[in-house]
Amino acid sequence: MTNKQTLVAAFSFAIFSIIVLQLIFIPNNSLAFNSKIGNTNLSKKPKTQAINLLGSQPQTITIAYKDGEKSIDSKDAGISIDAEKTVNNLTIISLKDKLVPLLPIIKPYFHKNSNQAVFTVDDNKLNEFSTALANDLAKPATDATATIENNQLNIKQESAGVSYDPAEISNTIKNLQLLNTSKIELKPNEINAKVDTKKLSVLNEKFDKLKNQQLILKIDSLSQQITSEQLISTLDIISADDTYKFVINKDKILPIFTELNQKYSVPAGTTQVKLVDDVEVSRQNGQPGKTINKDATFGALDEWVNNPNTDTIQLKPLSLAANVIYQKQYSKSSAQLQAKINAWIATHNGVYQVAIVELGGQGREASYNVNQQTVMASTYKTFLAYTAYKLAESGSLDLNSALYGGKNIEQCIATMIINSDNDCAVALGRKIGWAKADQIIAAAGFNNVKLNNYDSAGNLNSDKMVNAKEQAKFIAQLSAGSLISGQNTNKLLGYMKNQVYRNGIPAGSRGAVVADKVGFLDNYLHDVGVVYGAKSTYAIVIMSEGSSWSNIKDLSQAIYDFMNE
Repeated sequence: MTNKQTLVAAFSFAIFSIIVLQLIFIPNNSLAFNSKIGNTNLSKKPKTQAINLLGSQPQTITIAYKDGEKSIDSKDAGISIDAEKTVNNLTIISLKDKLVPLLPIIKPYFHKNSNQAVFTVDDNKLNEFSTALANDLAKPATDATATIENNQLNIKQESAGVSYDPAEISNTIKNLQLLNTSKIELKPNEINAKVDTKKLSVLNEKFDKLKNQQLILKIDSLSQQITSEQLISTLDIISADDTYKFVINKDKILPIFTELNQKYSVPAGTTQVKLVDDVEVSRQNGQPGKTINKDATFGALDEWVNNPNTDTIQLKPLSLAANVIYQKQYSKSSAQLQAKINAWIATHNGVYQVAIVELGGQGREASYNVNQQTVMASTYKTFLAYTAYKLAESGSLDLNSALYGGKNIEQCIATMIINSDNDCAVALGRKIGWAKADQIIAAAGFNNVKLNNYDSAGNLNSDKMVNAKEQAKFIAQLSAGSLISGQNTNKLLGYMKNQVYRNGIPAGSRGAVVADKVGFLDNYLHDVGVVYGAKSTYAIVIMSEGSSWSNIKDLSQAIYDFMNE
């Protein structure tokens, strides 16, 4: 074999050996020897293995801010590496490449790797992360403060705060070339304190004066010295119109003020006033007292501590009016009855119309708001019963004729008075005619009484109305027997004596016989009748709105006690 043949054979063997070695040691579809993403070496890694390896590598972001730094996984900020796209951008060694000697080595020089990672960004998650991070890193500014401790003024320096812009954080992170570990530096926005030591410095000069100044309080011949230490111990610091100043803490200065005031003050005496029927008949004046005007004192102290000087503070006296004690007496005249009713109404809730007419005896009367029209409620049933008896006495109505629910007219009158039955009352009103009932009542001399609250079609269009004056006049005449026959008068009063609702006038009349009729509708409560008391018989009308049976009982009892004592 010639030298040339030997050389060719050796070269062929070398080429063959290189190809064999490439086939043996370089996996198919593996990455070129210079493949690297960040700190992750992907050289000669099969493509699938490289994708898995790169996808599992954490991508760390180190965030530096004013007071430190913190590291996070990029995925927490919504940024993830796209391993497949990243690997696809790198040089791949195929089987065909391995059949060419040294091509796997020289190919990367012809097909240069980008070695740049490809990332996906979740904008919503990144914005949420940036907002949360900005809030977490934000630090509010701290104002300068001034305090007084151990008789010393201490002014603490303010400190600036910082804030971060979420949009700037998002943009900075998004523009990173993330390669395993990346670092960003956030630029803070400085927030100045609203109160700095310059604003508080005005207190220093005033405080120095206070430390070397004593204060004297004086009123008349009395004086009280307050040392600088005592005064300083009572001081607070406040802001007014963006200016800081000292004020006296009233709770702390109060013991000093009280000590002086106890020496000066004189308690007020007592004025005795005698009232008869709420009219003053005599007065015994008590001596006025005196004290130091506390509010004026505190105001003067506040002014002084902000402008300390050697002047004595002249305190102002305050006169104390004598205490007044009223001795009330009531006589038994109509005027006194009126005064008693007025006084009661003034101290109780509700709107009232009240009328009292004594039947015989002294003939005392009293009234309150008696001309005010009000809803009758069921008190109209006594007027309706009167019209029925009036018609029966003239022969125009048979009381024994059937009316409603198996009852005749007389029986319906009984049940509508005793039980306040509405069905019988409505049936009787229709039998008589509501308009005719009003005519009979008006003809008897009772004005401003309206039972007819129906329109021409028979529909309700208003309320039945009356006032306390007409109610009292009606009850008084009924009791006197001047309206209807004695027999019918006794029957109607008898029904009223036996009516079942007894929580108003009867309950307040100390067990006396009471012939009354109640009315209650919505917010209205009424009771009208005759009280046969131990010493006085009287007609009583109490019509109310927004009151209670308890109040009606209480007023009835006050009237009964007055009329029968």
